Amino acid sequence: MTTAFKRGQTFAYAGQVLDGGNVADFTGWSISSQLRTSGARELVQTLDASFVDAATGVVSLKATAAQTTAWPVELLVMDIRLQDPAGQVVISDTVTINVVERVTYA
Repeated sequence: MTTAFKRGQTFAYAGQVLDGGNVADFTGWSISSQLRTSGARELVQTLDASFVDAATGVVSLKATAAQTTAWPVELLVMDIRLQDPAGQVVISDTVTINVVERVTYA
């Protein structure tokens, strides 16, 4: 899945992480997410990642408008890394974001 995004706007991504298509309880788990270039996988930004509702796997990823102004105009990729208290790691599917230049600078 590719999502278009204009740089210079606030990035807010919310969704539900499922376990085999089923709702899962991620209470006590840690969460992180990084945005990288699609080719060389160079780090663009570590996103502000948190649970909106850990009991149902709903997560939120954010970046400010000031931060996204520095994002390169190209295809970027991200995923979500979850880790339980015992150290088990689960990583979501990869999402592709097509970063395009904005038109309005006012």
